[in-house]
Amino acid sequence: MVSCELCVRYFGSSKDFASFNGLEQHWIQSSRHHYCQYCQYHLDTVEDLAKHARNGHAWCAAHRRVFVNDRELHEHYRRQHHFELVRHHSDDHYYCEDCDTFFQSQSNLKEHLNSSRHRVATIPCPSARCGRFFIKFSDLVQHVEAGTCPSGIEPETLDEEVIYRDKDHIITNPERWATERSWNGSAYECTLCTRDFRTLRSLNQHLQSSAHTDQIYRCWNRSCGSVYAALSSLVQHIESDRCGVRRFKKVKNALDEIKRAIQYLTRTLSC
Repeated sequence: MVSCELCVRYFGSSKDFASFNGLEQHWIQSSRHHYCQYCQYHLDTVEDLAKHARNGHAWCAAHRRVFVNDRELHEHYRRQHHFELVRHHSDDHYYCEDCDTFFQSQSNLKEHLNSSRHRVATIPCPSARCGRFFIKFSDLVQHVEAGTCPSGIEPETLDEEVIYRDKDHIITNPERWATERSWNGSAYECTLCTRDFRTLRSLNQHLQSSAHTDQIYRCWNRSCGSVYAALSSLVQHIESDRCGVRRFKKVKNALDEIKRAIQYLTRTLSC
């Protein structure tokens, strides 16, 4: 039987092990010890162990483990990444096997996997005069919002078409959009400052100007509460699935309406 003298010396307690191998496994697995099993000696702190391992071994900082070589470490990252995706954990590795790179969070990894490095642009701009393709739908929306699409769609026109279609305010903030209900009998009235406007479009332009907060789009998930000034920013939020709103049928339908709005506008402006 062998005991851990370090535990006795520094912690005042220990337990016996049947063999040296059992004692060494205790040194490797216990957070009390900072032991390199390949060099077979102890270091003073976990920082010292990490520095030693990075310089001389294949070191996994997340699990405080040393591997024989980089190939074994790579395999650990690959297996751990698969395990985390299956179990939905979020406190370990987020690893891209193809790039041999790991990321700080699941969202960062997902963004990397959705980049041009891993995905082919398959979403076409519906304008016959454009011909560009995009990886994500939010990229297409951003393309239209930028005002550079040959179709000539302006951001304000897209916003107006989206609010017209989003009658139940699934993705639009009702406080930042006016409807025909704003008509007071003689003009369209801003409920925030009581100014009158001759047309509904003028009232909505006013609501979206610096005169009022211009966060006209919102996340439908009430527990999230995120608001956005640009439609593309909201679509990016939905695509990221950070708050789970993407799974709701109403949100999916709202995204489909945005697609139809862009298709409608490109056809209309092309005529």
